Amino acid sequence: MRELKQDWRDIFLAFRIARDPRKVLLGAAGVILSLVLVLVLTWALHGIKVIHEGSTKKTIQENALRFLTNPVSAVKNGVKVFHAVKKKGTDEEKPVHRMPKPRAYISIVLLAIGLLLIWSYFGGAISRIAAVELARDERIELREARKFACHKYWAYLWAPIVPAIGVLVFGLCAFLGGLIGCIPFFGDFFMGIFFPLALLLGFLIALIIIGGVAGAGLMMPAISAEGTDAFDGISRAYSYVYSRPWRFIWYCLVALGYGLLCAIFIYFFTWLTVKAALAAGGIGLKAIYGGLKLDDIERFYSSWSFYRPSDPSEQLHWWTHVGAFLVGISAHLLWALFLGFVVSMVATCKTIIYFLMRKAVDGTEMTEVFMEEQEGAEGAEGAEAPGEEKAPGEAAATEGEEAGKKRPSRRKKEEPKKEEPKKEEPKKEEGKEEGKEEGKEEGKEQGSES
Repeated sequence: MRELKQDWRDIFLAFRIARDPRKVLLGAAGVILSLVLVLVLTWALHGIKVIHEGSTKKTIQENALRFLTNPVSAVKNGVKVFHAVKKKGTDEEKPVHRMPKPRAYISIVLLAIGLLLIWSYFGGAISRIAAVELARDERIELREARKFACHKYWAYLWAPIVPAIGVLVFGLCAFLGGLIGCIPFFGDFFMGIFFPLALLLGFLIALIIIGGVAGAGLMMPAISAEGTDAFDGISRAYSYVYSRPWRFIWYCLVALGYGLLCAIFIYFFTWLTVKAALAAGGIGLKAIYGGLKLDDIERFYSSWSFYRPSDPSEQLHWWTHVGAFLVGISAHLLWALFLGFVVSMVATCKTIIYFLMRKAVDGTEMTEVFMEEQEGAEGAEGAEAPGEEKAPGEAAATEGEEAGKKRPSRRKKEEPKKEEPKKEEPKKEEGKEEGKEEGKEEGKEQGSES
């Protein structure tokens, strides 16, 4: 069994814990559902056009699909949706097929809510498995992790929402103060007198935002490790970040550097696997079909569209497209597993950082983690203690044991009593004879008197 160092060196256990197939599968499932959510929202809101690779226009749906094989490029193109793009050869900025602002805001809100609903479940299950494996060096079943995530789902969901609500409440108070300041004459004095209160509100907003952004990654591991509610997870995250800020930053930097190295290694491994499979299979395809089938596969793999030859005589059959589709789906599922590993690595690093911060601030050992079976055992003991109720068979058995323990002592006490009657028998007989003689004499005297 491995031993924890109880310091920053335990972060290097993240790769060993994150490579668990169950956590990778959960992460891949979350990534696929997130991509489906993006596709559905963009389809429902008629899509967004962006610039991709120079002058080529791609829809946001295609960029979402490309996220599997090239996530960095997909994120860059997604950011361009909300910015103006400079026209080539000029300094003029020209917006490129941007979505109207109300619809864009609605899509952002719906996307945020959907992602929160998805990752409150998958992230909770992954962090639960990582917490138990880190603390007890044992792997719980996937069913148990999913059950725990369902049981604590609302805690995972509300943990990041509550700080946002706090920011909105304090911001609304400052907004109302600004409205009062618009009143002529009275508003000017009111604004000048109560501006320190506005500064206090700004301080609270900054406190919540900084602590929430920095400690957001600790809320989910706190719930998974302690089995508590959202408010306890929030309080622990803020407490640990503000109590040991420099230690927290150091842990994050170590986890970031180590996590990037591991992700780059797995990315190269996945890329080489796909390229080797396509290259080896392409040799056989080119030998017979001259590369048309390979072109169809590679085109669908890279851009999710089928190859259309310029020569009508070289048109491919529909079953060739089906084969290219199946090959492309298999390759993209492999990339989904890579992204699942990235998600597992991030969740594992955050869990380890939480345990280290808990050790530094609260002094709690890293081997302590909440287990549902312990809670059930404590509840059973508490139920038996007040009434001390026992089953009939157990009660009879205990009474028999108690009686068996008491019988020897009774025998020892009764043994001397058996001899006493023997010694007292003559006395009792003598008393009886004396009583008989006295009775006879009294009878004779009464007879003589008569």
